[in-house]
Amino acid sequence: MSGRLLLQPWYDSAALPFVTNLFFRLSRGWAAVLAGERQHVGNYVVRRLLTQQDRYRAAERDWTTALFGQGDPGPVACSEAEAARRTAAQRHMAQRNWLLPSATRWPQVRLEPASAEAVEAAHGQRLADWAHAYPTPAPVRIEASRQIPHWRGRQYWLRHASPHAGDTAWARVIEPADRPPRATLIYLHGVCMENEMWPELDDPIARLAGQGLRVILDPGTAAGALTGGSVVSRSSAGCRSGYSNCSAPGSTRSGAWLSGAAPKGKGLLGSAASVWAPNAANSLPRPPPTGPSVSSRMPCS
Repeated sequence: MSGRLLLQPWYDSAALPFVTNLFFRLSRGWAAVLAGERQHVGNYVVRRLLTQQDRYRAAERDWTTALFGQGDPGPVACSEAEAARRTAAQRHMAQRNWLLPSATRWPQVRLEPASAEAVEAAHGQRLADWAHAYPTPAPVRIEASRQIPHWRGRQYWLRHASPHAGDTAWARVIEPADRPPRATLIYLHGVCMENEMWPELDDPIARLAGQGLRVILDPGTAAGALTGGSVVSRSSAGCRSGYSNCSAPGSTRSGAWLSGAAPKGKGLLGSAASVWAPNAANSLPRPPPTGPSVSSRMPCS
């Protein structure tokens, strides 16, 4: 019910002042403290943040073992591991509240704008050869987790090595449990979303699984990690590279692997991201198709 009340057209305009004026500051301070910048907070706050971070990492390790480990603990244990991970994640995220007394001392973002030369070096070749601006990434091995129940069907996670970011790319899949999915929807959001780190809302995207669609969700990156690490403000050399090289290809690899069909890009506001998705999955090796089509909804650039 909370998802249906909040996820309405009026929500963005109502939440934007809070996000930009306060939440970004708290996120910046929270991530900075965890990274070692502790000049504006006391030792008690530092200990609380580090303790909760350790608890989350322990829950995440247990979750990974349960859903991806060698021995199958069963669906009940896997569901309990997911519930424990989300609880620990929520408490970890909520430690931002301890930064309220020092909120005005933290800027919304740490500015590191790229120079014109850096942008040209990173993206100049795309303009010179637009037909090959976003080439198909090399195939990678994709691993699926064990499945657990979801109130709209069932859910599981996909992961693979990210050749650009140097870490692991993730995707969460929700699909009907009582029948084969009739299509696959890849849903990507913008930056500073933390959908896997808060209690799950009954959002309209997940509800599509109840209508027979398979939904692939991009877990995204925590706002604190972005604002604390300055990624938000690196201009074209940072954010655009992140989407074109990591987010869109990572999720569309998963879509092509699951559905055996290249996604049809549906750009928002003329988004260049609608180009990345088809190119990212166009020639990947695919299993036999289980749905007739893949559709992608991308964030605006």
